[in-house]
Amino acid sequence: MIFRLYRKLFVKPISRQGFTLIEALIAFFILTMGISFIYSIFPLGMRVARQTQTLSSVSFFAQKKLEELKTSAEPVADSTGQENIFNWTVKVTDYTTEENIVLKKVQLDVLWSEGENQRKKTFITYFK
Repeated sequence: MIFRLYRKLFVKPISRQGFTLIEALIAFFILTMGISFIYSIFPLGMRVARQTQTLSSVSFFAQKKLEELKTSAEPVADSTGQENIFNWTVKVTDYTTEENIVLKKVQLDVLWSEGENQRKKTFITYFK
């Protein structure tokens, strides 16, 4: 009697049922689709990281170039040049505010190659 009670409470009956071939194939298919989805996303993340790094470098370069122009002893004028992977162009125009204050509008265009594509980012600031 104690043995039967112990068996009912603590021992699970052995089931002769298992997975069918169809169930195993469906599980394998779902697993394969999930893994292939993850692998397809990985190169996209790498490309976005590389583009973010490049845009950060462009912004740093533009800030450096505008600071050089701002602290230059010579008056700011139109110019072009190349530094590392960046080609740059500076255009200077006069800008008058609503209060009749004349400022120099400085537009810095930075160009670089990204694969086969030519990319361009424009930065604008005003000098007194």
